[in-house]
Amino acid sequence: MYHPRFVLSHCLRPVSSVLAPHVEYLWMVRGYLPARWRNMILPDGAMELIINLGDPQKLCARNDLTKQTVFRHSWISGERLSPIVIDEIGYVHLIGVRLRAGGAWPFLGIPLSEFTDQVVELETIFGREIEHLRDQLSEAPDDKSRFDLLEAWLVRRARARTRPTRSVSHALRVIQSGLDAARIGKVTE
Repeated sequence: MYHPRFVLSHCLRPVSSVLAPHVEYLWMVRGYLPARWRNMILPDGAMELIINLGDPQKLCARNDLTKQTVFRHSWISGERLSPIVIDEIGYVHLIGVRLRAGGAWPFLGIPLSEFTDQVVELETIFGREIEHLRDQLSEAPDDKSRFDLLEAWLVRRARARTRPTRSVSHALRVIQSGLDAARIGKVTE
């Protein structure tokens, strides 16, 4: 991300083969914004888990950018049907998980429709577990350690959840392959 006055570093990390069916990659954004910056995020089919190690982030209301919801620690950004605007200032340090289509179930165990066009605090879903993870991430000595901790947490959550049925797994593979347009009729067969 670049703006003449602001510079944020952004890095991506691939995930292990255990997580690859569910997670596209892990990411981190870090930097300092000396003045307010409104960041518009367009709908892209993604669902993301985000943990904030920096200053609070503000989600602006769609119809009035002056109305904002503050997100301090961690949240899930569901699949978006319309753009969202984030109002940022100060120290930015976010670590996130970009999920594949259908990839959230092993970690959340909640129907994904509950999150469509929503941004929800992760504490609501995970309680103290996510607070503990956030504490570990903030105390980690470096970014590699942070990524390692986040990936280990995801693996533990995925192993604790019931696997989808063979038919659901097959449908997800067809959708994710992208080789052939995934037609509903073909997938349901």
